[in-house]
Amino acid sequence: MGRTCAPGRRPQIISGLQQAIANKRSTWAAEYRFLAADNHYRHVHDRVYIMYNETGQPIRMIGAMEDITEKKLYIEELQKVAHMSSHSLRRPVASMLGVVNLINKDNLTDPANLPLLAGIEKIAVEMDEIIHTVADKCNRIFKDVEDN
Repeated sequence: MGRTCAPGRRPQIISGLQQAIANKRSTWAAEYRFLAADNHYRHVHDRVYIMYNETGQPIRMIGAMEDITEKKLYIEELQKVAHMSSHSLRRPVASMLGVVNLINKDNLTDPANLPLLAGIEKIAVEMDEIIHTVADKCNRIFKDVEDN
């Protein structure tokens, strides 16, 4: 872990493993950035199984490190999509609700309703574009997942 763990996390990672051993836990796991052989940092999930002898001293550790960089990227993309769907759609929905409240519902043929209906149509087109953008982004993410 020495020089390959992201420098800012090294003390936490080492301390976590030391605490697992001190507390006689049989497993330890952590996520951190790891400097790979290509000199680029990758996100990894590191898992260790700790074996102890009959006196409780650690005698062996068996571990596995999984590169979860792609998973992290997918999660970031999904978070962007979630943000886009909630925040980007919230504004036009609020606008549409405001315009709907201005419509003269007692007299739907009131000429003052026409510009309001045009405003609702404009907002609906904007919402449709947002929904298409979200759907396209989701489809790209799903395709990337299938390809990997």
